[in-house]
Amino acid sequence: MRMEGLRGRAPAFIMIAASGVLAALFSLPLGRERRAATRYAPLAGYAATFARAEGGDAGSSRGAAWGLVARALRRQYPPVQASEVLRRVEPARADPAKTQARRAVRARKRAERPAVPAAVSVSTAAAPPRPVDPWGSAQKASDAYENDASRYPLDVRAESGGVALRLRGLSRKDARFILKISVTNRGNEDFFVRDVAISAGRDPLDSRAFVRLFVEPGRTREGFVVFERPRPGAVVHVALKEDGVKGRVVVLAVPYPF
Repeated sequence: MRMEGLRGRAPAFIMIAASGVLAALFSLPLGRERRAATRYAPLAGYAATFARAEGGDAGSSRGAAWGLVARALRRQYPPVQASEVLRRVEPARADPAKTQARRAVRARKRAERPAVPAAVSVSTAAAPPRPVDPWGSAQKASDAYENDASRYPLDVRAESGGVALRLRGLSRKDARFILKISVTNRGNEDFFVRDVAISAGRDPLDSRAFVRLFVEPGRTREGFVVFERPRPGAVVHVALKEDGVKGRVVVLAVPYPF
């Protein structure tokens, strides 16, 4: 009976003895990592890597530990996910000395880079000057004429097909003349002005007219014609031309001793 009881408890004694032997073996400093006195540390929440304790070989232990971590991650995760994890935790194994050296090189290159002048902002850049209109505007012509106390009064008129052209006065402004005119439509249809031309004999003069483009029936419209100074003694004519099928033209000589 006693022998049968010991025989029945033999497997338990064997398991206890084997556990003791295994515990003793695992406690021995076997393997590269244990001989290098390494320890485990968490790595960015994804895996664990070896961190060298005091007195070990930093270069060899770091490279071996990273290789183990990489292989473990590739076995545990799909290839794409494992590569992403390794990319995110790669900075943790960087050598501080090498990192500092790379930063120093980048700083030196930035210092040696030639300075580039800052671009001038569009809002602060000086806008190009607007071209000056040598003929001015209708308001400027009117102001110059009305403010000229020595303007020459005129009162001559001509009519063609119900359209009358009248010269009201002449003023001199620097090297130009300002002629005040009026156009009266005595017909039953609108009169459309195409041009008011100034000529000295057969030679046209540079000019610009400030008049309404059309004159309604029964209305009179005033305007101004600015033209260059003619040659002395020239006979100056004003031609009012209609725009349209009829194409009426009213011509008047300016009674002024140029």
